[in-house]
Amino acid sequence: RAQVEALTNHAKILSVVKEKVLGDDREVGRQATWVFVNIASTRQEDVIWTLVKSGLLASCEYVLRLRDDEKIISLWILILRDILNTGKSLEMSDGYNPFILALKEAGIVAHLEALQHCPEAELSAPASDMIKKYRLLED
Repeated sequence: RAQVEALTNHAKILSVVKEKVLGDDREVGRQATWVFVNIASTRQEDVIWTLVKSGLLASCEYVLRLRDDEKIISLWILILRDILNTGKSLEMSDGYNPFILALKEAGIVAHLEALQHCPEAELSAPASDMIKKYRLLED
């Protein structure tokens, strides 16, 4: 918890890690993405809100749109799953997951929809599962 708080309480650190995710060195990008995987896996409401407000979803959209690195994409799928699972625990009485709108606004849902049709099952299956489980294509 202390390590996660140290990262999420310092916007500059999150910004540096996001820059590494988006950089040209794929191995550095993978390692930086693992930082976000580990943070998101805590599924702590305040931490997830901090990640979303920090612009993490824009970084995710960029990676899903431009990268062809299946390993990095699979890591982002883990991050998205943890964000949506955290949102499920926050659902309002109307059953609305507060992070679904953020994913839609960031353009991520369209990328997940496209991933459903990719030939790599390790990407298509979890993307399809997320779309179904969280009803991401419903208005």
